[in-house]
Amino acid sequence: MSKASTIGLGIVVVFSTVVILFFISQYQTSSEISELRSLPLEDVQSLAVNWDYKDILRNPQKYEGKIIHFTAEVWKVQQRFGDSYWLEVLTDCPYPDWRCGNFVVDYTGSRILKNDIVRVYAQVDYVDNYTILGTVLPVPYVTAVRLSCVSC
Repeated sequence: MSKASTIGLGIVVVFSTVVILFFISQYQTSSEISELRSLPLEDVQSLAVNWDYKDILRNPQKYEGKIIHFTAEVWKVQQRFGDSYWLEVLTDCPYPDWRCGNFVVDYTGSRILKNDIVRVYAQVDYVDNYTILGTVLPVPYVTAVRLSCVSC
């Protein structure tokens, strides 16, 4: 086998391994969320950790996989498929003159509308850049474990 063939084969093996690991992690995350959703509300509430929005943005690895709780106004709903949605929500901001509290929530359930107020228990997934009104900002992405309508 030539050196080029060996390198090409190595690249294919590494790429295949990465793809397989990605799908395994997605399956584990889905089954983990399913387990959390099956818990009684009191158990989910007991798993929620204290959090600070700026700290989530600065140290996302500290919160990844943790359950947080917040109440927020829905300002954008994007239906992905069936009863699966991306909800862009805005929580109250504890910092004067600082725009914060934006979350993107991966939600499966009954339809939620813009301007609804929702109570969310969610698992923190990651922080990524998001364009809001032409400005690129870091935003936490979370998966809803429980979501209830406070004012709908």
